[in-house]
Amino acid sequence: MYGFTGSFENVNAPIISIAFKGDGFDKVLTWKEFIGKQDYVEVLEDEHEMLRRFVAVVKEYKPDYILGWYSDGFDFPYLKARADKLDVNLALGLDGSGVKIRYGFGGKARIPGIPHIDVCRFVKTTMDESMKLDNYDLDSVAGELLNEKKVEMSIDEINAAWEKSDIKELCGYNLQDAYLCLEIFKKIK
Repeated sequence: MYGFTGSFENVNAPIISIAFKGDGFDKVLTWKEFIGKQDYVEVLEDEHEMLRRFVAVVKEYKPDYILGWYSDGFDFPYLKARADKLDVNLALGLDGSGVKIRYGFGGKARIPGIPHIDVCRFVKTTMDESMKLDNYDLDSVAGELLNEKKVEMSIDEINAAWEKSDIKELCGYNLQDAYLCLEIFKKIK
């Protein structure tokens, strides 16, 4: 997101890219043209069209499940909030229904007909005793389980890249996060 303040009370920070990773499938959606665009990047007209394309990609790919890292607590609630604000139906369910968000303690995103697994929650719940990490962020868990790291990019660097239309590194950063999430899940399932 560009300019996110850390609060769901104000959902004005636009989502600037969405990454997908599956077996033999790499895709990043964004809505800003840039020089050096990778083959896996698809540039849409605006955020509204990117969210609509997100739904279409899920429908086209037909995943057996959808993974995310802290996606119950952040990604899906924010995707839904932005989609609602932009009047986009996140009709990801196999029956054509939208994403359902249960808020409160232990919030959960539900997609009718497609299992959604918050890999962060899964790791913390099932592996907490054996891993004994101080931090369960994606970088720490990927380092422990895969001996791999995230691409380093701060929120300030993300915002600066977006402002300069120099988002090649941002697209790689997003795809690497999706890759790490998938590889962690494969390792522990």
